[in-house]
Amino acid sequence: MSETVNRQMEASMNSLVTRYWIFLILGCLPGFSDAVILSENIQGQCLTDTLLIQITKTFLDHYSVDISVRDDQGSAHLLEPSLNAKCGYKLKKNYKGDLNLLVSLMACHLYLEGERMLLTIEVEYEQLRNSSASGADVFSFTCVQKELAVKRKVFCEEEYIEVSLKVDIPFQAGLHHAQDQESPWFFEVHYPDGSMINVDQPWILRNGLGLNISSYYGWITLRVPHSSPIVGKKDVFDYPSLAYTMMAKHEELLIGLRYDLSAVCPEVQVRCAGADVTVSVPILRTPASGETVDLVFGIQVDGITISQTDMDKRGFLLQHSAQEVTVTYPKKNNVEYKLEEEETVYRSQLSLVHMWRDQADRSNNLVVIYLPVETCHPDDLNPGFTVTGNEMGFNITYGPIPLDYIVSSISIDGTISYSLADIAAQGANVTMIKDVNFQYVNVFAKYGTLVVPRKYIGGTSSQYSTTPSFLFLNSERTEETVKETETHTYNRSDVVFPVLHGSCGDERVCFNVSKGNAEEFWRFYVWEVPVITTQRGYIYRDHGPSFWLCVGIQSPDLLHRSVTADSRVMALAVSFRDSVTGKTVVKAEQLCTFLTGGELVCTATGEMKARALRISASPAVDLHSLSLRDPRCGPSEVTDNLTSFEFTVNTCGTTKEVHGDYVVYDNEISNKVTANDNTTRHTLYKVTLLCQYMQTDQLSLELFSKYKQSLPKPAQGQGEFKLSLDIMRDPGYTTPYPKEEFPITKLLRDPLFVEVSVLSDDPGIELFLKDCWGTLGADPSSTLKWPVIKDSCEFKGDKYKTLFHQVKLTRRVQLPGHYKRFDVKMFTFIDMQSKQLLDKEIYFHCAVIICDAQALSSDQACSGACIPGKQRRGRGAWSLGVQHGVVSSGGISLQSPADAATSLLDPDTPSWLIIVSVTGLLACLAFMVYAYWRLKLKKRISNKPVTT
Repeated sequence: MSETVNRQMEASMNSLVTRYWIFLILGCLPGFSDAVILSENIQGQCLTDTLLIQITKTFLDHYSVDISVRDDQGSAHLLEPSLNAKCGYKLKKNYKGDLNLLVSLMACHLYLEGERMLLTIEVEYEQLRNSSASGADVFSFTCVQKELAVKRKVFCEEEYIEVSLKVDIPFQAGLHHAQDQESPWFFEVHYPDGSMINVDQPWILRNGLGLNISSYYGWITLRVPHSSPIVGKKDVFDYPSLAYTMMAKHEELLIGLRYDLSAVCPEVQVRCAGADVTVSVPILRTPASGETVDLVFGIQVDGITISQTDMDKRGFLLQHSAQEVTVTYPKKNNVEYKLEEEETVYRSQLSLVHMWRDQADRSNNLVVIYLPVETCHPDDLNPGFTVTGNEMGFNITYGPIPLDYIVSSISIDGTISYSLADIAAQGANVTMIKDVNFQYVNVFAKYGTLVVPRKYIGGTSSQYSTTPSFLFLNSERTEETVKETETHTYNRSDVVFPVLHGSCGDERVCFNVSKGNAEEFWRFYVWEVPVITTQRGYIYRDHGPSFWLCVGIQSPDLLHRSVTADSRVMALAVSFRDSVTGKTVVKAEQLCTFLTGGELVCTATGEMKARALRISASPAVDLHSLSLRDPRCGPSEVTDNLTSFEFTVNTCGTTKEVHGDYVVYDNEISNKVTANDNTTRHTLYKVTLLCQYMQTDQLSLELFSKYKQSLPKPAQGQGEFKLSLDIMRDPGYTTPYPKEEFPITKLLRDPLFVEVSVLSDDPGIELFLKDCWGTLGADPSSTLKWPVIKDSCEFKGDKYKTLFHQVKLTRRVQLPGHYKRFDVKMFTFIDMQSKQLLDKEIYFHCAVIICDAQALSSDQACSGACIPGKQRRGRGAWSLGVQHGVVSSGGISLQSPADAATSLLDPDTPSWLIIVSVTGLLACLAFMVYAYWRLKLKKRISNKPVTT
């Protein structure tokens, strides 16, 4: 029978006292005098094979509740259908309206403490009429762990099958290892289609099955939800039944020794005869290795096995033959109740108990089968549909109908009708349940079959629906159609997403694709294009649940990702997307390295020539929008979705890295869009270009160095060029600051007079400014920079305009064409987060162009005018026939006006400067006193009366 449960509150004593005073105070307030406390409305009871935890209707009338179970780490797991079926929980209301939680004594979160099994739950509650009044309590319940005189127990529950097997005593020590991460247990799993796989313990848990291994009494328990793909249908003595096959093996035990965790659970048949209800099930004696003997047939009422005397008193008549057992009882002994939610419940929960012995090994086996109840209808027939959904499928019942009605066709979706033979071939099970005066039609339509509509609702969830209709032939052999007016739905977490596994082949990139179980919901994409694989010239093999796809190296869908002079990295991206919303479900990109196809040439003169690159597979992409790191460096050629670039290693943002004896130059092609604040908005495509040289190689091009000026190479016979960028002391550009005075100090918005020159005796050349910019630090390529001249023009993004000054012939300037002058207002950079000025030194840099007389009329860059951005597209890195370089200034520090005033008090400040400053201050004070006196005098005169 039952025993008292040792229940303990896990909350601390301080919490209990606090809650007591809160409820005491609230009880004194109007409307709170009837407050209910959860601890007074929850109780537990240990039944024969389960633990019952009950929350009273009194509490539920005031609060909604959510129940979670805690694991041995203290983490809470909310009870929901998939967890309940996996771990051995049932949550339902009884006929009184109490909420019952039935817990298998082999449940996932029952832990052994001493000789008792401990379960800890957390109950969160919220007041129905006041959502702000909520709380949570933690309770622990224990039951004694009893060692039963059976070797095997099978429980056929509403939503799952539970099998517990006692392992032989010599091997119980091996059970301890099963708690380790590296479990020694392996399992042989058989699918309904006859296939078999060997899996480890983590696979069991990942695939929605429950597995408990207890070393105390040597039990191993497996729990399989009805919805598991390893569960199939079979007939046992003409009873439709659910069955699966699984064997457990231990790597340290004897070879060939296996533990059978298989089970068969029959579909219980319920019939009504007058005022009695009769349920019948086949007798299952599996697995058995020899002859069997039936030991006990019994009944459990609300989880407690009752005696034969109690059965007689309650009117239960139990009969059995060699193949079948029936239980008959008066309907009045288990009447139905309608709860406020219109839910139908019955007074008692019934189960059939069967114990039998395998004579071969003298082991006892126990089977407990849940018995559903059925309403017996009155004689006046009022037929209707009853549709329920569970984790396995829809159970559709129509009736009662006359005995002479014949089912002609059935439709599950209300549109497409099937004959009985055709719908059975589609996986639906049709049963006629006959009584003395009437009959019912019962259809079980399993999810995943063609007859049950299915749609994808997000995540891993499908929604199944049914609007059933039946066509009957009545006694006059005329057709009569009945149709359910409501569409019933059931949401189920059963979507298996496709799996994309990429690999590299001989001059090809391949994907092995597992389709999952919802192929009708997705479309297959290569890059951004939906693809019918047979139309693209791919190597394609379909293997039913999977397919194999390979794309050759010459395919336009194989794109460059990285290119060197010796090799190329090619990419292929595939995905599955929702066919309705277009949202990506799964995607993968595979990179493979192949020998070069001549796409990149690295010349001894420092040129990088990238030709015929495949950067996008979509013809809609504007390849002209691509550029190198320097956005001014666009493609040199674009033809037929192929792109080419030509540039030198000291231009276009190319970076340099030294690796031992080698120097590597790196640049990147992308379609970056950069805002005026130097932030990148988006990047869709990237291709890396790498050229490698020995450090001993001598390039004929003068390379750009991070801390040195880049000097343009003179034309043949012109002599050596030298560039200079000077900050001048005065607006007349007469004297520059010498190098030893840097860094110089300027106030914010002070004018900076800048002079750029080329030192050469050749009167046939002229210097032009292409771009000038300021950086925070000496590195011209710093990402934090501000332009002051752009494409030979003043920068439009600054309200303080750059002013250009004409250079005239003077004693210092003998060749005005070798000079360019401009002034800008002193600025600095601001930290965008702290809004503080950055106090590092500012450096100015200019990219210059040196033209000879022959280029002045033929090249836009040598015209001396602004160069519009649209005219530069397609020109490559720089114009041909001209020389160019980069020159930088010394550092300039920013001094605030307050710092300038403070500097007068410095001991090193010259005394004459202090005297002049003090004199000026006194003069200002004297003027202010005089002005104030004059104002008072004027008011006094104006207030005098006027006489005539």
